Amino acid sequence: MKQKKASLWTRDFIVVIAATFFTGIVMGILDSCLAPFANDMFSSKTLGGYLTSLFNLGSIIMAFFSGRFVDLRGRKKMFFVGAIIFAIPTFVCAAFPTPTVSLTTRFIQGLGKAIVGVAGASIVADIVPADRLGEGMSLYGLGSTLARAFGPSIGLAICEGSGYNMMFFVSAAVYALAGVVILFSNYESKPEYKALIAQKTLAAESANAAAGAEYKGVWKLVEKRAFLASINYTIYFAATAALLVFNTTFSQEVLGLSSGQIGTFYIVSSVTILIGRMFLGALADKNALYSLVPSYIFLFLMYIVLMNFCVGNYFMYLVAAALYGLATCVAMATYNSIAIVDSPKGRNAAANAVFYFLMDAGMMVAAGALGPVIDAMETPAVGYRVCFEISMLVAGVALVMTLVCFSNKARAKRRAKYGID
Repeated sequence: MKQKKASLWTRDFIVVIAATFFTGIVMGILDSCLAPFANDMFSSKTLGGYLTSLFNLGSIIMAFFSGRFVDLRGRKKMFFVGAIIFAIPTFVCAAFPTPTVSLTTRFIQGLGKAIVGVAGASIVADIVPADRLGEGMSLYGLGSTLARAFGPSIGLAICEGSGYNMMFFVSAAVYALAGVVILFSNYESKPEYKALIAQKTLAAESANAAAGAEYKGVWKLVEKRAFLASINYTIYFAATAALLVFNTTFSQEVLGLSSGQIGTFYIVSSVTILIGRMFLGALADKNALYSLVPSYIFLFLMYIVLMNFCVGNYFMYLVAAALYGLATCVAMATYNSIAIVDSPKGRNAAANAVFYFLMDAGMMVAAGALGPVIDAMETPAVGYRVCFEISMLVAGVALVMTLVCFSNKARAKRRAKYGID
């Protein structure tokens, strides 16, 4: 008789998805509105790139330690602390919208975001059945995916109707709400979870003792086996910087689109991501998803090509949005799952820390470099075109790396080395 699969949709799983939904709304608002904020308020695209780079720098620094904090202090508590660390400086940025204050608060926001990201992913890794981890990680992304479908539209509407200060106030309140929602999670207080943690701790201690110096010093904070998957995703994620940071200003200045039309871009891409994750998430648990990743990176390359030629063609602009969604729907869940599966038991949070701080490092470098490129060109249109060409080159590198690192032969060798079934 076929055994029934353990349920994914527990109370704690729903709570963490709901909390992630609210943080995703804020990230969608800020991702789409900060470049216009810097451009409209201070006439600088370089500042828009730096606002993203400093955010990611803060996230990188905190992600380096957050895995250890989350393991020692508890997932729910650290998620709440991270949400408050993010929300308070966002209020400050609304009250004092100057370049210096904006850059400082973005750095502090990055600290909070790193804690929230690692804590949320670690909660999912704790409560999802091991044989459905890939599916669970994919569904976990639904909260932020749905939020990012509407976050940009909400943010652009607020900026048009009430100004950038109100946009920051709303963002702070919604992120704080995410911290309140996570308090409804209670699995960490259950005896079975405490027993599981004791088991994982024992397994981690045994692994550390067997490995000798492997987990001494800095390696207590990060998981070295998670680097391969994380670096591959980081290269791909860096290629998306032109969209994540400058899509709104590109759409306004070069394409001449309204806020509503730009918001539709984000809705189309997010709905495509949602549909893709619903149908493809479970494949990660069957090792069938890895072979699809190169084709999705190829779709991302096609997205960039269309963005270079969609001036005056709104339909092509929306097709590009759909291609971006298809390219993204698998990548994060897949690579995050690989990073966790390749790591020893009891090291999930450390593996997530590696994944997130490398991802942020890629975005920090890309965003900081692209803003000055646009400002240095004779016209914004030329600057954006150069940025898209750079993105194509980086995505090509990601494609080659994926083909080399995740071929059937390479995966089999790595799984044998780590003793993964």
